[in-house]
Amino acid sequence: MSNNKYTEDSIQKLSPLEFTRLRSDTYLGSNQNPNQLVIELITNCVDEFLIGNCSSVYIDTFSDKITVTDDGQGILPNVKKNNGTVLQMVYGDINTSGKYDKSDDAVYKVSTGAFGIGCSLTNFLSHFLTATTWRDGEFETVYFHDGMFEKRESGKCDKSKHGVEVSFLPDEQFFVSPKIDLKQLEEWLRQKAAVCSGIKFCLNGEAIYYKNGLNDLIDTDLKNTYESINHRLLFEEEDGRQKLEFGLTYTTKSTANYTGFCNYSYIEAGVPYTTIKSCITRTLNKWAKEQGLLKAKDKNLEGSNLQEGIEVVFNLVSPNIRYDSQTKVRCTSTEDNPFINEAVSKHLEVWLDTYPQEGMKIIEKAMISRKAAEAAKKAREAVKSKSEKKVEKKTKAFDLPSKLTDCYSKNRQECELFIVEGE
Repeated sequence: MSNNKYTEDSIQKLSPLEFTRLRSDTYLGSNQNPNQLVIELITNCVDEFLIGNCSSVYIDTFSDKITVTDDGQGILPNVKKNNGTVLQMVYGDINTSGKYDKSDDAVYKVSTGAFGIGCSLTNFLSHFLTATTWRDGEFETVYFHDGMFEKRESGKCDKSKHGVEVSFLPDEQFFVSPKIDLKQLEEWLRQKAAVCSGIKFCLNGEAIYYKNGLNDLIDTDLKNTYESINHRLLFEEEDGRQKLEFGLTYTTKSTANYTGFCNYSYIEAGVPYTTIKSCITRTLNKWAKEQGLLKAKDKNLEGSNLQEGIEVVFNLVSPNIRYDSQTKVRCTSTEDNPFINEAVSKHLEVWLDTYPQEGMKIIEKAMISRKAAEAAKKAREAVKSKSEKKVEKKTKAFDLPSKLTDCYSKNRQECELFIVEGE
């Protein structure tokens, strides 16, 4: 038995700050760069935009600090709560948020924030953070150093001034590179500006703004790529507090490209992706058989065939959204599947009936793709079979009992056959 026994002194209880700094990847997802810290602050600005209180967000990446400023309603200044102020709690206490309530009477019925971790995460993983709020003729500023609260200032301000400004400097010990990846951040802002059409981002003086939503995002994604159809499928479907914004087109490329958002936040994978792909495959096969492009006895086209060259952008808005982590890159909830299926199948069927020539192009391309895949499979099997025969021929000697060794020669005069009985 090992002598390495733990005692009561081996058990440690860490504060939220200590745990976050010790296991930063729990919330960061990736510690390649501090982009996530900036994103956490920007998503709060976006939530203000979604309830009609913010129009512009300014992001400046200076050498000695990063600053994010919005013109939202501002966090309540100088309001005491839990031995501090509300502003101090927002940036200094983890699991503190005004967005947990998702009832019909909630202020933030839909929000990109979900856990109440983001602002504190930025603070906990920074050398310093300073946050200022302006609202109702008052201001408050709180100062943090290495995640710890230091001091606060307060006073009066112009009653017309409102919003929040946060400055911070990421702590290099938590990141492979302490510098912001501006190209990556700009791409994230571009997507966010498209899905939240009307909000204006300004990154180091450069404006990022879209007014036509997902259609603008498709235009940007399709630079240097030709569309193979003339009419895109664009729709917005609502059912109570559920909403699906959707855009679809086809290109001359052989690959598929899906860009998805849940509650205006980009997701890399998850249930909505698989649900939409399955729905598109099922609807296109059904339409192809109704039009006689596929015979009733024909095998359905595979999703890989039907989605060759497809370009899809969607944004699912719902109070049901759940994620697998703080970075919210994978959606795990399934409650919205019936709504997604009904919306996509209905609008796709109407679109196909309205533009049958587009549907025929899609099915024709898919059938060519299937034939090519089948031909490639036969070619692979033929090569594999030929290779296996060669290997079998070369290794035949090792398949016989050790008492007899099969010698192989192309010269038949050198070959002999021994017939024996018993050993």
